[in-house]
Amino acid sequence: MPNVAELIAVTVAVTQFIKKALGTLKVNIEGTGAIILSCVSSLAVVLYFVITTGSPLDFSLIPLVLQVAIGANAGYSLLKVARNPV
Repeated sequence: MPNVAELIAVTVAVTQFIKKALGTLKVNIEGTGAIILSCVSSLAVVLYFVITTGSPLDFSLIPLVLQVAIGANAGYSLLKVARNPV
């Protein structure tokens, strides 16, 4: 069983990397677009984990993808608030 916290951290890092890379191309991703990008990144991170570990690819991964997506979005929101206190 994978460590969900590690997958969340990797998802946040991948999402920020993609946002930064697209920012150099003058494409700004915020709001709903950032959430969608984070969900796609979480799916990619979980699929990468499954492929590298040789785990079976089946419907039992859906809860893991949901945990990683929700955790990544919630974690990023907490980091954003801590960075810019009200």
